[in-house]
Amino acid sequence: MVDDQNSNDTPLNDPSPDQGPQSSDTGQQSSDPGDEPRVKRRRPVYEPTLFEEKKRFRVPRQIAIPGLIVVCGILFYFLVIVPKQRHHFDTVGKLVYSGDLNNSGQTHLFLMNSDGTAISQLSPGSGSDTVPAFAPDGNQIAFVSNRDGSTKQLYVIDPDGTNRLQLTRTVGVKGNPAFAPVDYDTIGFTSAGILETINPSSGTVETILPVLSKTVQTGTSDAAGAASPTTVDSFVWSPDKTPSLAWWEQPVNSILQIFGQSNSPISKQGLAAVEETNGEDQLAIQPTLDGDAITTVGTPPNTQPIMSAQKISLAWSPDDKTLAVAVLGFTGYRNMPKFSGILFMDRSTGHPLLTPPLFGIPNDQVGPQSPAYSPDGTTLVCQVLQQPDITTTVSQGLGYAKLDGSIPGRIVISGDIEQPKFSPDGKYLYFIQSVANGVHALRRADLAAHTIKNISDPTTDVTSYDVSPQVKN
Repeated sequence: MVDDQNSNDTPLNDPSPDQGPQSSDTGQQSSDPGDEPRVKRRRPVYEPTLFEEKKRFRVPRQIAIPGLIVVCGILFYFLVIVPKQRHHFDTVGKLVYSGDLNNSGQTHLFLMNSDGTAISQLSPGSGSDTVPAFAPDGNQIAFVSNRDGSTKQLYVIDPDGTNRLQLTRTVGVKGNPAFAPVDYDTIGFTSAGILETINPSSGTVETILPVLSKTVQTGTSDAAGAASPTTVDSFVWSPDKTPSLAWWEQPVNSILQIFGQSNSPISKQGLAAVEETNGEDQLAIQPTLDGDAITTVGTPPNTQPIMSAQKISLAWSPDDKTLAVAVLGFTGYRNMPKFSGILFMDRSTGHPLLTPPLFGIPNDQVGPQSPAYSPDGTTLVCQVLQQPDITTTVSQGLGYAKLDGSIPGRIVISGDIEQPKFSPDGKYLYFIQSVANGVHALRRADLAAHTIKNISDPTTDVTSYDVSPQVKN
């Protein structure tokens, strides 16, 4: 008789449902009597397939790290550097001028072609915009304006009239803006008689001249300087011929400029300035921005200014070797009581050259000012002034001379003429001349055709202008 409670028991020779088939060599039980019996499982046997087993690919460290750096550099370039790069504008043959349109009492900026066509206004609105100056790449224009207040401040604007940006917001009237020839990220300007430079990207301002201003900023008092204040009237950058940055230096320079630094040769850039002390113009030469200015000759205490006259204006030769100094009422030249003319000085030493002066006149009543070289350095033009007394100055005309002596200095165009400048290719000579009803027009002389024409709007009284340095490739 079989017991009902054991009718569903598993036979002793049947394996448990939770266990695989047992074998004599794998059926060893645990030595712990409390554990359930364990049976080792056989590993599954895979049938051969058509595909080889996939292996995990690892990049060698010596390749992965440089690759990661390259990828980060590419992302940094396109996400940070490219957005900060300057826009390019075709300004070949373009001129920018400031003028009062229809006698409104305010001056604004206008851009036009070299023949006077396609005139467009760049800076509408209130206030007066004056003394425009192109960047060395022709892609930006600096100017001063009082459009945002009573004091003239420094601005930049693109040649299409967009991206106007105010750079300074300090006391003191700003004037004479000029980009450094080797760095469009450095602009020189005068501020209440002090020559300063500014970096438009970082806003960093540095004082260059006069020397007394540097002394005061460092906390050193100068009683003599306080008694004889010196101010900067004007300045000109030297046309530094430092080679442009190599291809591998350009991205490095771009990165440094983002952080307010620069790897450009601007620190080696030089300039010359006209300082006024006690009513006399004096010459100052700054061979490099990171060096000392040359303002005197001789050994202290027997020092004297490099050059002192009633009026001085300057121009650098295109080869950067010679400084043309136009003087009116110079004392001490060859034992003359007064002398007016254009003298030439060596850039490196600041000493006068033996080159005969141009427009030399042994008095202080007539003399040249505002000299300008032709791009090839063979010709020099200037404004010839008559100064019957210390308070009156009258322009007699445009002076012209060949530096090889083939054409001596002489007036070639009579009238009230100022600010002569050559085009970058040397084909044209521009200048401002007074025309009917007291209006000043911007005029162009074609040196090959020997023709002169007005190129500015006849209803605009032109006050200043600049020529784009861009040339056709």
